[in-house]
Amino acid sequence: MAPDSIRQGVEQAVGTPEAMPEEVMLRTATGEKPVPGGGIASVETEFVAEKASPPVDIQDPLVAQTVQAVLGRVDQPDGIINAFVEKYGTEAFRQLRNDVLRMVEPNAQTEGIIAGEGGGMDDQVMGMIGDQQRVAVSPGEYIVPADVVSGIGDGSSSAGAEELDQMLDEVRMARQGGTIQPQPYEGALPA
Repeated sequence: MAPDSIRQGVEQAVGTPEAMPEEVMLRTATGEKPVPGGGIASVETEFVAEKASPPVDIQDPLVAQTVQAVLGRVDQPDGIINAFVEKYGTEAFRQLRNDVLRMVEPNAQTEGIIAGEGGGMDDQVMGMIGDQQRVAVSPGEYIVPADVVSGIGDGSSSAGAEELDQMLDEVRMARQGGTIQPQPYEGALPA
């Protein structure tokens, strides 16, 4: 029996061998190394380099729609933002969002913990929601970006906000026995 006919006989008996999985880049102490994909190598970790997203095409109508969504000028921004993230990646969305918001408010804190003067309930750090509404926040408060809220809600900002609201209620209930934010302490400290 010729080698080709042996291979064909084996393929008939057990099926055609699957193609080798695509390689993924693994970050190591000595740099990035390609390793065969599939199995555990396909699990995203801090050691597996993300696949590069395409560069953002500023002529793409989706970019203009995403800018409008970030500025709060559309009624249903989730679908637009999710489409942008799917096409260009989370990091590209964060960069676009930061650039747009800083055009509206040059020193805007666009995500994370709020820095500034005052106490945790003073509302002395001024900002904007998109370009539609002024907002006052306090140092120590935290801004959760829309793509994260939407991600918590499996693609829906409303569902994500409900999850976050429930978390707030659970934390307040555990800490103080109720779901209402306490009033600021105005009295003198005991001697």
